[in-house]
Order: sequence, then structure tokens, then C-alpha cells
Amino acid sequence: MEWLRPNEIPQLLHAGIFRLKPGEPFEFELHLHDDFTELLFIRDGYGRFVIGGQEYQVGPRSMLVYNEGVWHEEHSNREQEFDAVYFAFRGVRIGDLPSNHVTGADETAVVQFHEEFYRVDEHLTRIIREFHSGEPESGSAANYALGSLLVDIVRIMRHSQSRPSLRNAPSTIAVVAKTYIQKHYGKELTLPELADAVYTSPYHLCRLFKKETGRTPIQYLIEYRMEVAKHLLVTTDETLEQIAERIGYASATHFQNLFRKVAGMPPGRFRRLHKGESD
Repeated sequence: MEWLRPNEIPQLLHAGIFRLKPGEPFEFELHLHDDFTELLFIRDGYGRFVIGGQEYQVGPRSMLVYNEGVWHEEHSNREQEFDAVYFAFRGVRIGDLPSNHVTGADETAVVQFHEEFYRVDEHLTRIIREFHSGEPESGSAANYALGSLLVDIVRIMRHSQSRPSLRNAPSTIAVVAKTYIQKHYGKELTLPELADAVYTSPYHLCRLFKKETGRTPIQYLIEYRMEVAKHLLVTTDETLEQIAERIGYASATHFQNLFRKVAGMPPGRFRRLHKGESD
């Protein structure tokens, strides 16, 4: 099976290098990219990264995958040097994955390379050189070089016996389910749908999710929706009806009842208190 579609060449949007000395932090708070994917290759240094709700402690010779639409945050160890290369791109289809995804929901977002990192690093150097050269056709050359890198990554991840994967790992089923909820909270979600997303049964999902988090998947969904609602109440002027619809509720009354139960007060009062308005 050909994982990469031969007629589709990725479009490289940004590329660069971070070379930071001790005391110079690599810090990016929680964010997502809604129309491209980013890869971060750590050549040297260490850090704490949260991708799709899962925390990773990452070191040299690692690749971090920030698929389109996935929340992530980045924190290097500021006591050490940090050397990394990043690429932002779109226009990629790999196998049956969604557009602009390099890994699936059942796979780890961090790939630890070994001896193959040296050949990966050759790709990185060539892509950076072409992208910033300013020579004729340098943009096309960088796009094709990126395509070559992705082919190599697919070889390593899809055809290596030791490739990292989250599929069927009980301790990570809750993480994958949480990630799915965080990405799809705005639509109607059912327990069977969540179970299908993590390749298990509703009963097994509930049991493992509660063991890992102390609450059921549906309880977590409600709590996450209320956190989003709190953010929207404070940072926007949207009506309660609009917020209810954005977080997956057709009924504003139902939303208000759930919010009161979770937050201990009605959403209108929460908005006034946090905007400094009189109650």
C-alpha cells in the first residue's frame, strides 16, 4: 500500500531553526493551527510538551507532530541549550488519515528516532536551505524536499517493527478519548461514538476512562464544554443561545442548567463577575 498519494506535493508555509542558549526559553502556550500541520524536530535539548491533552517529556532526536486542529503547548528546559527545526505545511494526505494529518488518533504524537535520525537530519538541512535560498524555483524545491522527508518518515513509522503506537494500549485509551472530546465537543457526542473512536466497547471505555480520570467520558464531556463556555462568556459578547449551540447543546435552557450545576452559578452571573460588572 502506498501511504503517500503520489500526485500530491505538500506546500511548505514556514520553516525555521531555533538555537537557544541556556536561559532563553522556548515557550508557546496552548494553541492550535486550524489550516496547517507543523512538525518540530528536536536536535538537542529537552522539554515538556502537551499535545492533544497528553503530556510528553521529550529529548534529542525526537519529532513532534502537531496535526491540524490539535491543541498543543511547548516548554523547553530553559537550563539547557535547545536546538530544533520546524516546518509548517498543508496539502498532505497520508493513507486514510484526514487531510493535513501525519499521525492518527491511535498513534503517539512524538516519534523517537534512533540511528535513522542522521538521515532525517539531512532532509531537514536541505529543506531549510532551499526554503531560505531565494534562488529560482526554491519554493518548489523545498516542497519536493519536504515530500521526500515525509516519505522517509512514513517508512520509519509505518514499516518499522518498533514504530510507536497507542493502539490498544489501555493506559492511553482515556487520553485518546479526551483528545476526541476536545476536538469534537461542539457536536452531539454519544458514548458509542466515543468508543468507536478509540477502538473499544462503551463498557470498556467507561471502565478505563473512570479508572484514569475519576469520571465517566460523558461527565468529562460536560465539564470540558463548561470550560469552553466559561472562556466564551468572558472573552466574547455572544448570547447564551449562541454559546450553547457552539458547545453542542440545542437548548440554551439545558446549557444553563448544566452550567449552574458545574460552576455553582448561572452563566449570566459568571459573565458579570468575571467582566467586573455589577451583579
